[in-house]
Amino acid sequence: MSERVVEVPWAVSRAVPPTLDVGHAESSYLCDLRGPVDGIDPRPAALPCLRRAHRGDIRSFEFGERYQTVLAISTIEHVGLEYARYGTVRDDPECGDRRALEGCVRACESGGRVLVSVPFGRPADYGWFRQYDRERLLKLTEGFDVAYQVHVAPGWDVAEPSEAEMLLYDEDGGSARAVALMTIQKGGERCD
Repeated sequence: MSERVVEVPWAVSRAVPPTLDVGHAESSYLCDLRGPVDGIDPRPAALPCLRRAHRGDIRSFEFGERYQTVLAISTIEHVGLEYARYGTVRDDPECGDRRALEGCVRACESGGRVLVSVPFGRPADYGWFRQYDRERLLKLTEGFDVAYQVHVAPGWDVAEPSEAEMLLYDEDGGSARAVALMTIQKGGERCD
């Protein structure tokens, strides 16, 4: 059972339209959202439920509108790293994730929120994604109004970050053993 069992219901239950999904090419759950829903991905991909499917990089893309909710579910950890499946190159391993998060916040309207999930545990660069601990999350979200919680496998229950910080990614199973779910509020009151 992968981290999607906690990430997807969390995102779907909190998304308020209009919504932008970052890395939408494999996000079939978007069809469960109330619309309108747009997506951005460096890969050419369209889902029938999307109003618009932008092809581009969230780090530099300029949208014609702002969104009440921006979703980056299992996406930020890949930005700036190389992954043949996604057709991406290692162009910003140190700051790609932060620049992607900044792009998400830029796309969000004032009073809206950005919902982000990343693998959590022992900090590591696996070549095609990063795994975060508290320190790396603080660096990633510095200056933003953020609330986060950590969920740990196998039951995906909420846990203290210290309980999960030594967990390694399950490379054999192809999923995280813990995941951090973050809500970033853009202006206004915090929304958890």
